[in-house]
Amino acid sequence: MDAKRREYVSIFIIALLILLISGCANYGKLRVESRNVNIASTKLSTEYSEKMTIDKLVNNWQDYDIYYSGYRSDRATGIMFDPKEDDLRLLGDWWEKIDSKESLDFVLSWINFPRFYFEIIPLYRMIGPGEKVYGYMYTPFTHVTFKQVDEKSMYVYYLDWTGGDAEDFQ
Repeated sequence: MDAKRREYVSIFIIALLILLISGCANYGKLRVESRNVNIASTKLSTEYSEKMTIDKLVNNWQDYDIYYSGYRSDRATGIMFDPKEDDLRLLGDWWEKIDSKESLDFVLSWINFPRFYFEIIPLYRMIGPGEKVYGYMYTPFTHVTFKQVDEKSMYVYYLDWTGGDAEDFQ
């Protein structure tokens, strides 16, 4: 009877693992693309200069649909850059569109405002299923949840300093 029970337990564990792995398959992931550092004052490889940086994104801001998360622009928690030239889209209910360079600079100044608990704010590549790059995110957060909606869209959840729901800020 023990051998039969072990067989059932083994099958159950394998089925559970398959279920867990398949349940996470449609979520995106963040990979650090670059960090907001002064390149002139650091010894970085030439590989770094080939990567996307927040300065490159800001200088080419018109090539992106840009959104910020936060209940006001002076309390932004992250900026999302969705390239206009690709057919992939980043969606989110609590993300506000940035329509001007001045607005982008203002939101960036808030995120870059010196805080004792953040040393360097990274720029992340937002990667979906199939290792497709959906865009970039500039945020001090190390964990962002985004999930595939369809073949060409990822839903990005709200970034919140407090850990509460976005509805708390209405």
